[in-house]
Amino acid sequence: MSTLHFQSPNFPNQRLAVSQSRREWLLILLLLAIMIVKGALWSLAFPLWQGPDEDDHYAVIQFIGEHGRLPDTQDTHLTRRNHPLP
Repeated sequence: MSTLHFQSPNFPNQRLAVSQSRREWLLILLLLAIMIVKGALWSLAFPLWQGPDEDDHYAVIQFIGEHGRLPDTQDTHLTRRNHPLP
């Protein structure tokens, strides 16, 4: 006696969806791994508090400490090289 095997008409689409979902997760994990490696290399290349814009960060913190407010963009004594985004 032969057995009948019924396949859902959506079976190939389900397999494709699982494959695409798996690829998306692998891409996310790959990007996460790249960012972790990049962060580790960055922290090894620059000693703590010696990054390329730490002086600017310190100037902003000093301004807040002295004036009790965030610096205005019109303040000329602060550098304009690295503006924070609004």
